[in-house]
Amino acid sequence: MKNSRPGKSIAEVLKDQTDWLLSLPGVVGTGIGEYDGKPCIKVLVERNTEELARTIPNTLGDSQS
Repeated sequence: MKNSRPGKSIAEVLKDQTDWLLSLPGVVGTGIGEYDGKPCIKVLVERNTEELARTIPNTLGDSQS
């Protein structure tokens, strides 16, 4: 089902969340990528640890592609 209410673009969500993501120990960058043919926010890390995996949420903000 398509969300009919206006939401933030993925670029706006990335802009809103980048400072917080970069404040996490081990996070070295962010960007927009693609996953399963849909845009996504990529979080670049020095090393993928269980702690980072628990800290970084699967979804951020209220984005629409």
